Amino acid sequence: MLSIRFVTVPVANSDRARDWYQGKLGCTVVVDQQYGPVRWIEMAFPGGRSNVVLFTPPGFEHRVGQFTGISLMADDIEAVYEDMQARGVEFVEPLATADWGGKQAIFRDSEGNQFVLAQES
Repeated sequence: MLSIRFVTVPVANSDRARDWYQGKLGCTVVVDQQYGPVRWIEMAFPGGRSNVVLFTPPGFEHRVGQFTGISLMADDIEAVYEDMQARGVEFVEPLATADWGGKQAIFRDSEGNQFVLAQES
């Protein structure tokens, strides 16, 4: 059986991104270590099985508004959406019913990366 251990998200400011993921999404730091020129910060989502790694690749030129293609699933999307809004998460597309039948919203992290928050129908 295969599963995803982590996904990587490029960030321009490691400290700002770490603090954002902790404060806005409730993540905890699993690893925060320097590997040569790259700082590797692995974050765990509460109750999740896959982690997110925040890092700045060498030569990285960050583009604000980059869509990651990463989707976070919620059992109760309305509650998660309201909690994220209360924590100050910026949504670029509000919660709505998607063409595929489930509900989704798109939010942006502190570095401008965009993610989908979704719940299956």
